[in-house]
This record gives sequence, structure tokens and C-alpha cells, in this order.
Amino acid sequence: LKEDSHEIKQLYRTAKQADVDKWKEVKDLEFTTMHSSRKMALSLNLKMKISDVEYQGDGKKATFFYTAEDRVDFRELIKRLADQFKVRIEMRQIGPRDVAKLIGGMGACGIETRCCAKFLTDFSPISIKMAKEQGISLTPDEITGMCGRLRCCLIYEYEQYVEARKT
Repeated sequence: LKEDSHEIKQLYRTAKQADVDKWKEVKDLEFTTMHSSRKMALSLNLKMKISDVEYQGDGKKATFFYTAEDRVDFRELIKRLADQFKVRIEMRQIGPRDVAKLIGGMGACGIETRCCAKFLTDFSPISIKMAKEQGISLTPDEITGMCGRLRCCLIYEYEQYVEARKT
């Protein structure tokens, strides 16, 4: 980042012990909040899955990350969440690859899914053509990642295979 980048936030002061204690307190609430919100969504028959909840450091706002196939009217859910948890609510829809990034896990290669959980910042489009070019079996179990989409690693060596086929 450049020094004058708008992405750099201003530092007002160092955290005091009370700030750290509050942050730990709200961090501990995230898991139970996620499960409670999932039950609420189910009771409202909403076709969505809440994948994660993040509280703001001061505990005044919570962001709910969810996945859904179609558009979801979650106005009633927001009202109920705000009533129960006494915070401002933000709903943020994420894709299946983002869910895999949040949750993490082990890839088929036996290595932790560092690709999506650690260093990938954006997900490039991946096609079945990439698997064909690399001579990888097109068996769904072998080319599908834990997110249910084509594996991100198919893109890593694709360019080298294209170049090798030319020569």
C-alpha cells in the first residue's frame, strides 16, 4: 500500500486493557451467536446458511456472513437478531469459496487449505478446460474442492501446461 492510501486506517490510540477485555468478551459470543442465528433463520424458513458471525471490537455491531442460492428477504431475521443481541446487524452474502476460506480444513493433497484460507485474496474463474489441459481425471471427486466448486489449485499450473503443449 502507498502511504497516502485510503485503505490505511488512522490509529487513534493503543488499546487499553478494558478494550482488550471487551474484544475478548465479544469474541467469545461469536460462536453462540452464530448458532442462535441459524436457529432463527430455520424457524423463519429462510433458505440461507449463516456461516460466520464477527462482532466489532466494541461489541456494538455484528456482521453475519451467509450463503444463499437465491435472493433472501431477511428483514424479519434482522429485527429478531437486533432484539436478541442488542447490536447493529450487517448481513453480508458470501460465496462457497469464501465459506471454505473462513472455515479452513484439509485439502485432498493432505495439506491445510492454505490456498483459500491463507493467501488467495480473490478467486479467479476456474474452468473444466483447465483440468483437461493438465490431463487430470474429470471425476468430480478428484477435481472438486471442499467448497463444492472446481479446485483453486487447477489454476496454479495451467499456464505452464498451455505453454508446454505449444512446444
